[in-house]
Amino acid sequence: MGLFKSKEEKERERNMAIKKSMRDLEKHIVELEKGEKVFAEAVRIAQEQNLPQQIEKARQGLKESITEKKRTYMMLLDAKMMVQRRDMMARQKTFLGAVKTITKSIFESMKGVNVSKIAAGFDEAIEGAMAQTEEFDSMIDQTLSSGDFSSNSYEVSDDEIDKILYGAGSGASTSSSIDDELAKLEAELGK
Repeated sequence: MGLFKSKEEKERERNMAIKKSMRDLEKHIVELEKGEKVFAEAVRIAQEQNLPQQIEKARQGLKESITEKKRTYMMLLDAKMMVQRRDMMARQKTFLGAVKTITKSIFESMKGVNVSKIAAGFDEAIEGAMAQTEEFDSMIDQTLSSGDFSSNSYEVSDDEIDKILYGAGSGASTSSSIDDELAKLEAELGK
């Protein structure tokens, strides 16, 4: 590999890094879901053994795990949407370049039309699309590298924990509640 990389090589490496980061987020979500099941089972066992301190510790662990999963899902969704928008901008740039070429060809066949003025407008549109694409690239990089879980907007309430733990019955509802929540979030990812 040489010292200087082509634009295509840099783009390919950036895309691979983005895909890897998204896979890492998805793996993190799976691990958090496993942890949720462990904490839910710990609550059940602590209740059976009448251990109030362990019940609270397990409930807190479940709450933290669900909160982090929601935040991770949010990061994953944000990254996917930004990648889509960046790709849209790149396609727009390609489209505008093709339209510019076609328009220039048409106007060259017509005498007396100021093609340079029209071409300048297309160049300006292409530059705008390129700037937006670069802006999205930097937003994607920031989102995937930040790992900032400081926001409390996805913190799980005690009522939500109770619904997960005691929703429609005992331990079986925990698994189905988690699965239901996962299905909802996966549906959001699919959009």
